[in-house]
Amino acid sequence: QFRLSWRQDLMERAWSALHDHETRTGRPYWHILRLRMARPELRSPELAEEIARKLNRPMSAGNARQTLHRARDKFAEFLVDEVRVSLKHPNRDEVEEELADLKLLEFCKPVLDRLKFDS
Repeated sequence: QFRLSWRQDLMERAWSALHDHETRTGRPYWHILRLRMARPELRSPELAEEIARKLNRPMSAGNARQTLHRARDKFAEFLVDEVRVSLKHPNRDEVEEELADLKLLEFCKPVLDRLKFDS
């Protein structure tokens, strides 16, 4: 029960951080990732259309695919960051173990491979 609650809390924090990032940068990562989750059946042209309509600015299918890829990556970064700050001495092994326990490691692995950890 604790793990489920902790996982949900981390996800909410990552969503909030992604929303803040979108507000600061203007990159529609929060919007496109939320739309993908709500409508996973949409293909890139339809996804681009929906986002363009919602944000009132044009977006091509290729741009939607790239934005979605970057949004997933940024969301994973925020998840990893939240796990790191929750640990007393966040080395790579501890972060990986925590992510694995929360069933988030597979999603976050590419981000972990790019990060530097203190020894």
